[in-house]
Amino acid sequence: MNTTKILELFGCGAITEQETLNKLIDHATTVDLDSLPQEWYNKLKAHVDSKPTTDEGWERMRTFYMTGWVGPGSPPSQEELRVKSKAGTEFLRKEFTMRK
Repeated sequence: MNTTKILELFGCGAITEQETLNKLIDHATTVDLDSLPQEWYNKLKAHVDSKPTTDEGWERMRTFYMTGWVGPGSPPSQEELRVKSKAGTEFLRKEFTMRK
């Protein structure tokens, strides 16, 4: 999912601000930070900065979401969600650091 599509979903009320920020983190490798409006850039940076910075912190983190699971398999586990969020967060932390 690209940056424009994520922001469009928020703009039409399909997802909340929190969901928007989490989707941007989950899709970190495809997020175009240069195309983000400054307001969203600042929000995303603050959200990334608020995430855990240690393995212990990540282990304690819980993610809650509502979903209607459709498709093969089962919905992602807490561990799968945590791993994806951690990877995206660490990727974006590096990106933000390089932009200082």
